[in-house]
This record gives sequence, structure tokens and C-alpha cells, in this order.
Amino acid sequence: MKIFSRVLMLLTCLVFVVVYVPLFLHGPIIGGDWPYFFPEAIRSMRFFPPAWSPTHVNGLGGPIAVLFLDQYLYMSGWFSSVTHIPWEITYKVFWFFLPIILSFVGSMRLAGRVFGRSMGSQLLSGLLYSTNTYILMIISGGQMGIALAYSVMPFV
Repeated sequence: MKIFSRVLMLLTCLVFVVVYVPLFLHGPIIGGDWPYFFPEAIRSMRFFPPAWSPTHVNGLGGPIAVLFLDQYLYMSGWFSSVTHIPWEITYKVFWFFLPIILSFVGSMRLAGRVFGRSMGSQLLSGLLYSTNTYILMIISGGQMGIALAYSVMPFV
């Protein structure tokens, strides 16, 4: 039984590599709502977001529903400027790993609650939920707010 679960986990990892590696090796994603920051803008980013949000074209004095996402965006830009890692690599690590991992773990947890502790059903549900065409379209289109919402749905 242990051999079966290890082979199943290996096949799951292989499918993840086949599905998501082209997304990470491809050039920058600049479509949808995803902002592209030039190196000059990355160098000027700080850990906390500025008083004026150029992404939303308003100040932070009013209600902004995505303030946490702004904070996370500026943290990843700040990390890129401090470590001198190019923005194209930093945003893929900071932003794309989060919904991929959350959707996989959340759907595995949900399947564990619904179908029992069967490793096969958990891995299969995690694989199906995190590699279907909807999440691939959302992530490759740069709609990261929607991708994060989709990835936490099994937890809800």
C-alpha cells in the first residue's frame, strides 16, 4: 500500500510539473489586471504601500477592499528590490505559488473530510481542482485576486 501511495504522489507531482512549468518558464504575464512594474518602479518600492495607490488610482484614506493584496504586492516588489531578483521571477514565486498550493491543499482537505482519509481520493481531488482549465485560464490571464478567491473556496 505504501508503494501505491508513493507512486500516486510521484504521478501527481509529475502532472503538476507538466501543467505549471510552462507558466513559470514563459515570459512575463502582462494581461488582465496584473500590473507590470519596470525596474525603476521596483527600486522605489518600500515594504508598506504608499499613500497614493497608482494601481487603483486613489489614496489609501478611503475604503479599499484589496488593501491586503496591495500590501502583498508591495512586499513582493520590496523583496525584489532588496534581493535584486528580477520582477518576472519574483512575482511568479510570490503570487503564483500561493493560489496553486492553497487550491491543492484546500481541495485535498475537503476531500479528506467528505471521502475519508483515502490518499488516492485526496490526491485526485487536489489534482483535478488545481489543474483544471478554469484556474489555468485565471492564473495565465493575470487575474490574481480571482485566483486567490478560487483557491480558498475549498477551505470555506
